[in-house]
Amino acid sequence: MKTIRVSELNKSYDLEKSVVTDVNFQINEGEFFVLVGPSGCGKSTILRMIAGLETISGGDLFIGDKRANKLTPSERDLSMVFQNYALYPHLTVKENITFGLHVKKITKKEREVRCNEAAEMLQLTDYLHRKPRELSGGQRQRVALARAIVSRSPICLMDEPLSNLDAKLRTHMRSEIKRIQRRLGITMVYVTHDQTEAMTMGDRIMVLKDGEVQQIGTPLQVYNRPKNTFVATFIGNPPMNMQEASYQKASKEIHINGIKPYKLKCFEEIIPENMIIGVRPESIKLADERTPYEQCFLVEVLNVEILGNDTLISVQIGDKEWFVRLNGQWYISIGDKIPITFNYENVAVFDKTSGDLLKAPLAKERFSLQKEAVTL
Repeated sequence: MKTIRVSELNKSYDLEKSVVTDVNFQINEGEFFVLVGPSGCGKSTILRMIAGLETISGGDLFIGDKRANKLTPSERDLSMVFQNYALYPHLTVKENITFGLHVKKITKKEREVRCNEAAEMLQLTDYLHRKPRELSGGQRQRVALARAIVSRSPICLMDEPLSNLDAKLRTHMRSEIKRIQRRLGITMVYVTHDQTEAMTMGDRIMVLKDGEVQQIGTPLQVYNRPKNTFVATFIGNPPMNMQEASYQKASKEIHINGIKPYKLKCFEEIIPENMIIGVRPESIKLADERTPYEQCFLVEVLNVEILGNDTLISVQIGDKEWFVRLNGQWYISIGDKIPITFNYENVAVFDKTSGDLLKAPLAKERFSLQKEAVTL
């Protein structure tokens, strides 16, 4: 296994405007590292620079202990799975899987062993003699993954490999890829624009915007302590609700725009006079008779989605649409006015000018306790 280290990485196509700017990160051995961000943020460009498919305009790339800026793709000892599968239509599944091994001069016997192992791992044994046109989208994706596995490279790069699959198959393949990565112990770098994939698959994730790194951390670190307003609204489904607010020094209260006369008691000395507050949809509750009057306000319901065990409601607050996620099935109609409430401890506070996080909401992490084994 090998580490990947990137220092001050830059990419420009016209020597004037950078599409990737001063990117720094390190990927550890055996880690599942996810690059996530909106389309055009530079995540695929970074992956292609690691693969050697794009030249590096500035900075350094190290694979293991070796500087890899000038190495050819074949010298980097890695494999790659593309978004469009890149299968040869005239070759069988078996021939597609072992194609790269021919180039590496691997013996026929060894090719057979590796192919059979990968096919069994990915449940492709019954399809080895079929052509790609005879396979479903999920099966083609597994063939592309098998081709990467048989190379036995210590690093595997994946560029939005699930974007062409339907929702159910995407969910299945997410767990499949994660399971295989754990089993093989390879270092995996995964690019996606889907924050759900990033949250569920990555050991760590790197959030990008306009070619710049916004935050690097574990999924829960990024979710619980978003570094700025962009990360807060990008990570989470539905996104964090955002609203401008002001701080009253005399009363130590936050007054939230569009919520009258709602106030939050605040004891933070770092709170600026003008700010943006953020509240996760799951942190908003329906108010009841036990809720203090000053902590309860009525909002108009814009839309309702009952999602089995959850009910997702959108409401009007000022000029913004907020989302509320309630546990259970709530029969609420569009146009109803409902009382909602949330506490200061569940509020994130951001600087209005820079967008940087000043106060994080209370984390809702749960830790399982490992019970000691009892010998009978």
